[in-house]
Amino acid sequence: MPTPTSSDTPSLSNRRDHCRVDVATRAMVLISDQVSLSGTTTDVSFRGASITLDAPPEVRLPSHCRLVLALDENDTTAIEIHAKIERAMHNHVAVQFLATDIKGYNHLRNLLLLGTRTPQQLLRELASRPGVAVA
Repeated sequence: MPTPTSSDTPSLSNRRDHCRVDVATRAMVLISDQVSLSGTTTDVSFRGASITLDAPPEVRLPSHCRLVLALDENDTTAIEIHAKIERAMHNHVAVQFLATDIKGYNHLRNLLLLGTRTPQQLLRELASRPGVAVA
């Protein structure tokens, strides 16, 4: 189950347009049929996520991938997002969200709203900068 943490202040680093919300949820980064990375998100926004991996990544950058964020302990409910790995270092990757379906978008929106202490700010941000595309 996703675990929100106390800090959800917007970060000015990495030129982000969207507030980062500290949410810890299991993540699977599927690069190909043979290559997958597992880990836990450290922060998520409407445009991307930072993920701490269980093992150091061996990927070429940028790499297109499918990101699966588990929303419950049994992995029966998940958000699937087409994404691109933008940065990889040590046991961390930064992914940019490219597209998801409407169900995934609504789950992502709810995950972020539940994890933030400033939901109205997040909703205003979403209205002006929607983030991930719905395909």
